[in-house]
Amino acid sequence: MPVTIAIPPTIEQRLRDYAARQGVSLEDYIAQMLISEFSGSNRPDDANLTEEQLLQRVQLEIYPRELEEYYRLVELGKQECLTEAEQARRIELTHRIEIAHAERMKYVAALARLRGISLEDMMMELGIQSEKKIALPA
Repeated sequence: MPVTIAIPPTIEQRLRDYAARQGVSLEDYIAQMLISEFSGSNRPDDANLTEEQLLQRVQLEIYPRELEEYYRLVELGKQECLTEAEQARRIELTHRIEIAHAERMKYVAALARLRGISLEDMMMELGIQSEKKIALPA
């Protein structure tokens, strides 16, 4: 059965780049990552964390003022009104947000395992949404 997941476009591009470097399709690369994750070889050291600790680590570690600045810069970009300095700052903030999101997803997955539910259900329960959808082979 095919599975569809939602990821930010910049993460999709990184995945495509990694897949290309390994000479495999995006779908094969993601499948390899998932197989590795579920075999336990790349799991974060979360086995000893309590549910409360996992919930704390799921929080996005970005200051609210940085998020406000990011959204302001995104809007300016849509209006094509960004200076070079603003564009550089938007890129910097984008990277920080993506890294924080990727880091917290390790703990979302651990929390889902602890609760015995799917990652998708855990994300819905926590109100975590993604921006881009790609289809994975069954």
